[in-house]
Amino acid sequence: MRDLKQILLEEIPEFKAKGEVFLKGELGKMDFKKVSGGFGVYAHRDGKHFMIRLRILSGVLGKEQLVAICNLAERYAVPMIHLTTRQAIQFHKLSLDNVCKVMEEGLEYNLYTRGAGGNYPRNVAMSPLAGLMKEEAFDVVPYAMAANGYFLQRINTYHLPRKLKVSFTSDKADGSQATVQDMGFVATLKDNKPYFKLYLGGGLGRNPRKGIPVDRLLPAEEALYALEAMVQLFTHEGDYEHHHKARVRYIADRMGDEAFVNCFWKYFETAKVKGGLDFSPEMPKYTKVGKRVEINHIAITSQKQEGLYSYYFHPLGGQLDYRLLRKISNLIEPMKDVHVRLSMGEGLYLVHLNGEEVQQVAEALDADNYLLGVEQTRSCIGVPICQMGILESQKALRAIVDYFKAKGNIKESLPPIYISGCPNSCGVHQIAGIGLVGNKKKIDGVLTGIYDVYMKGKCTVGETHLGELIGEVQEDQLPAFLYDLASKIEAAHQSFDQYMEANKEEVEQLLSK
Repeated sequence: MRDLKQILLEEIPEFKAKGEVFLKGELGKMDFKKVSGGFGVYAHRDGKHFMIRLRILSGVLGKEQLVAICNLAERYAVPMIHLTTRQAIQFHKLSLDNVCKVMEEGLEYNLYTRGAGGNYPRNVAMSPLAGLMKEEAFDVVPYAMAANGYFLQRINTYHLPRKLKVSFTSDKADGSQATVQDMGFVATLKDNKPYFKLYLGGGLGRNPRKGIPVDRLLPAEEALYALEAMVQLFTHEGDYEHHHKARVRYIADRMGDEAFVNCFWKYFETAKVKGGLDFSPEMPKYTKVGKRVEINHIAITSQKQEGLYSYYFHPLGGQLDYRLLRKISNLIEPMKDVHVRLSMGEGLYLVHLNGEEVQQVAEALDADNYLLGVEQTRSCIGVPICQMGILESQKALRAIVDYFKAKGNIKESLPPIYISGCPNSCGVHQIAGIGLVGNKKKIDGVLTGIYDVYMKGKCTVGETHLGELIGEVQEDQLPAFLYDLASKIEAAHQSFDQYMEANKEEVEQLLSK
């Protein structure tokens, strides 16, 4: 990676020059975005400040990197750190100079931003507890990391129609959302040997699509050939003329599922003939001696390694300042083998904790952890930061939580709520039990913020389905609607799914008030 780092360092002055032209008003927002996205940088809505996205490889964050992130955030006065819905970390409200400094200094700690946005392969997602779960086919960590390396080694050379999202999942819960990605690898065993079941051509946002389940299993050691096949398919078959139809799923729509899968295997066989991507994984060795404790705690999961545990920490809306992150860093620093795994839900796991350590962590962090009822709500960054945003999704999240708390009940009868401030689905609303999408429409002649309401989405291997649009609710009425719905479910003594099955029309009427 040393040569790559030098190349990336040499790119920064040219990027900065483009940014200066943008700040002078001589380059439009969209034209600047075409350049900045590939560096993991986006201008804020005010046109003066910037966001930079740190590409945390499959969400795995070592102690040294965690300290570096805390130091960067403090040094450059980052007011808010955002844990994203794709295992990345975003710094907001930075000057152009400080964006470039973060970009440069981050490379010293293998914190990459190149390709974290724009028309590039994005961070390879992974089940956050891969290798640690009691019920998983096999450990996908080395495969996901090899995929990251494959993309990063070429990251400055890609010319794709749009972004490319790849995920590796090791269990049926689909912790990396592999079944709704451009390319998903789901671990499975055949004759006690590791294989991947592939899901191709999925994606959320406008015109969403579940991934096509591929019958032919892929030997796990051929994973990099499959990646090369998808890159070549996307490069040669993708639409470079129409931005809104340039994702992989539109190729599948155009060709049809069977022809699309056959086309993929054609590119795969070509890659195999070319060779050079054979992969023999070195499986991680987990040697830490555990210590068992009897504990029943919502944030704590027992690992398959005897006497070791993981603690899940979820800041409200995925947002925290560097002081809280520093507290976490200082807490785990003396703990052997403990590191961070970012989730797809705007939170993080502290893994490889023994029984005494996990109790210590819980005591230190529980007060800042939001895991009950509507506190679990996820949200994109939204207005007033995002250029594409329509509504203030983070404000809506806090309004919901505050409303429920004011009523004295956070209500655990609702499934997790995912909020996107616009139809782009950065909040992955289409796979939520309750998904909300920001929009605006005229009501009585006044342009009014509304949320389109989707329900009964799900992302689980073999059971994934996209949420159904059932109505809309005005922005200022959203908390009351959700509280009324939760109260009705509790009164019926039913689960959310049971209630929706029996009372869908009643919910639609509740939305039409």
